[in-house]
Amino acid sequence: MAVPPDLADPPDLQVDFEQVFTAHFTEIHRYIARRLSDDVADDLAAEVFLAACRGGYDAARGGVRPWLYGIATHLIARHRRTEIRKWKALSRTAERAEHDPEDAVLTRVTADRLTGKLAGALAGLNRGDRDGLLLSALCDLSHAEVAAALGIPAGTVASRLHRARKQLRKALGDVNRWRRPMDELSLLARALPDAPPPSPEVVERARLRLAAARREQGPPARARRRGPAWGWTLGAAATTIAVVLAIVTLVANMTPAPAPVLVPEGGNSALLQLADRVAKLPDERGAYWRRPLLNDALIRVRAGNQAFNVLFSSRIDLWQPRDPRDPVQAEQWQQFVRPATEADERAWRAAGSPGTVQRVCTPGTRAGDCAKLRLRSKPTQCVYTRAVEPDGVLGDSRIGELTLADLAELPGDAGQLREKLRAYWKILRDKEPGYSFEKFLATSTALLELPVKPSVRAAALRLLAGLPTTRVRGTITDPLGRPGIAVTFRESEGFTAEFGADDEVAQRYTTILDPRTGAVLAEHAAIADESTDGLAKGTFMTYQAWAPEAGWTGERPQRPRDCRLSARPLP
Repeated sequence: MAVPPDLADPPDLQVDFEQVFTAHFTEIHRYIARRLSDDVADDLAAEVFLAACRGGYDAARGGVRPWLYGIATHLIARHRRTEIRKWKALSRTAERAEHDPEDAVLTRVTADRLTGKLAGALAGLNRGDRDGLLLSALCDLSHAEVAAALGIPAGTVASRLHRARKQLRKALGDVNRWRRPMDELSLLARALPDAPPPSPEVVERARLRLAAARREQGPPARARRRGPAWGWTLGAAATTIAVVLAIVTLVANMTPAPAPVLVPEGGNSALLQLADRVAKLPDERGAYWRRPLLNDALIRVRAGNQAFNVLFSSRIDLWQPRDPRDPVQAEQWQQFVRPATEADERAWRAAGSPGTVQRVCTPGTRAGDCAKLRLRSKPTQCVYTRAVEPDGVLGDSRIGELTLADLAELPGDAGQLREKLRAYWKILRDKEPGYSFEKFLATSTALLELPVKPSVRAAALRLLAGLPTTRVRGTITDPLGRPGIAVTFRESEGFTAEFGADDEVAQRYTTILDPRTGAVLAEHAAIADESTDGLAKGTFMTYQAWAPEAGWTGERPQRPRDCRLSARPLP
């Protein structure tokens, strides 16, 4: 079915869902079956068209195929454990026979032999990268169509595919040792088990369900210009959190996060009230802006017959001068690896207080990927950089390549700040076509982390409060024990991570704001959404946080002792 591309068409344009079903049910069913199973696809494919019928076609999403594949991909995410286990099982059981050097990499025979390696690589990808890769490989969608299906910029699709293909090449490295050119997408499409078309009975049953839903709904759905879009942004933060940490109270670090006290009526009005308070704060003074970034990661380990959790930690401390003639200094070091709580310490002592522990990994993990950890209580591996940077450009380029002087000139009025941000967006848009201004506005959360005036931070809070993706979750205690406001600015649920022997633990992400200053206290705070062995629901699994000494200071950085000067810039 052709969908009129002109959004200026009359609003009475109608979508024939019977025609859409006839044209696309089989391919949607096969896509789901290849990622999950035939049995699951029988019901889930029908759900795709029921959801499409209820939601109505949004002409702004582009073609019908990407729209349907976006719905299907979102529904598949609810079965993430089933999919991961399928790829891992296929990785263990697929044929790994050696092949002759004269074989062509893209032949059907070689692709069959590589199934296990490719399936293992798929299991190791994060959800966003895996979705983009399989939509491209199995569905033959272009970058633009994948972007429409997932509701993300085309540039983000390109980045995800680049990362995913890099992982595939890494997995095939020993096989492709002759360095022949390969098309990973074609290879993936050939190697992964195909799925037969649905039986006539399955098609008819789904058709009847759709017909019943349409009768309940009434007249055919009209094509919409605006409204809920099928496609879900997958926050990249889930895949970039560093495994680093700061010295903080152990019990406070990894105890379950208190359930937020939800803001009653008003929702995002809590951000507007916060903005009013922040706007009254005085400007901060100091020769240096200091950003001590703390991060935590909880790891399941075993020693003897005892299993317990440890914290793996490091820290990076940035000193940015107000005067560009002064040096910029950054220090980074690993702080410790030690039992996470008092209960974990008791288990460690019961095991004989070993200096080395074995990481607990998911079944089937290669021994080389499940390394032992050496416990330590003192900082190690310290490196630092120190140099004058005359241009004064900050390392955080989410909004643009800005200096402290640029930040000082930002307006404190929300409307004026919006237009200033629009100018920065236009510069980025030229480098990343398809990047909408609305999505760019969500990155203005960076202003809550950068050294801007309180009035600018207040204006940014007002802009963020008006975005449809912003949700105030309520009050919460951050991982360092500080009271805060839990807010999400992007898609924050539906993510998973490995923990111990569990290959897929559901987790959600949140940002925690200081209720006094509006600045970020903790970011990318991953909270377990379910319990598993050694992990209680609500526990902070990983996070990035700003230490209490963050902000403007009259102190100046001193060269650290016992620390190696690095020629490479630190993160």
